[in-house]
Order: sequence, then C-alpha cells, then structure tokens
Amino acid sequence: MPAVVLDAPSTTDRSALNVVADPLATFPRRIRECAEDGRPLELLTSRTGVAVVGTAGPLAEAQVAEEPDRVVVDIRAEFVGLPADIVARLVGQAFAHPALRPQRSILVTVPRGESAVLEEVQAHLDGARSRVAGVTCLIEGRVRTTR
Repeated sequence: MPAVVLDAPSTTDRSALNVVADPLATFPRRIRECAEDGRPLELLTSRTGVAVVGTAGPLAEAQVAEEPDRVVVDIRAEFVGLPADIVARLVGQAFAHPALRPQRSILVTVPRGESAVLEEVQAHLDGARSRVAGVTCLIEGRVRTTR
C-alpha cells in the first residue's frame, strides 16, 4: 500500500482557500511507492501536475494547465522507454487531477516514440485523435467518464 503524505493547510494564512470547498486543497501530495523491480519511487502531485521521482532523481512529469475551452497535459520523460508501471502511475495520477473532469476537451502532448505513454493516455480518452508534430505526439479527445 502506498504511503500518502499530505502537506497541512495553513491555519494562519487568511488568504488560504477553504479546505472543504476546494478540490485542490489536498495538494501538494507525496505518494511513496515501489516500482515493479522493487526500487523506491515517489509521485509528487501539485496544482500544476504530477512528477515521478526515483532514487537517482526525476523520471517523468505531467504538467496540467487549464485553458478556457480545454485542459492541456504535457507529459515529459527524462529517458526513452519508461517502464510500463511508471507510465501507468504517472498517467493515472495526471488523469486524477481535478481539472480533468469527465467529457472535458483535452490536449495531451507526449514525446514521439513513447508508445506505452500514448496507449495509456488513449485508454483515458473518448474520441482520441493523435498526430505527430516534430518530436512530439499530440493527442486530442475528451476525458473518459470513469466506470
């Protein structure tokens, strides 16, 4: 079972958002896990996305940005060929971000050649369409309603 560490909300900052009413109030969050090969890793979630960090440093990140008509998720890997378990954790946490509401229009960018990332992203989308743009693959669609 992963360990989840929540940063405590400020009790002295009057400008802090209402913890009960704000779905992002639990950010930032640190989830400690082990990769399939037993190496420790951490998923660091925040208002701007999620990062996967191993013992040697960052492995990958997904940045989430809201635009008026869609949400944009930019996925970046520190090396080519991320292991499937890390891809699943990264994409899963990115799609758990409150900005990614069901049926919301979305644009996801992934490094070209990262087919495991592309497949994992497409599993979370309805009407997914992808195209290559230089060294990046662009995937557009709608966030799938969870069942």
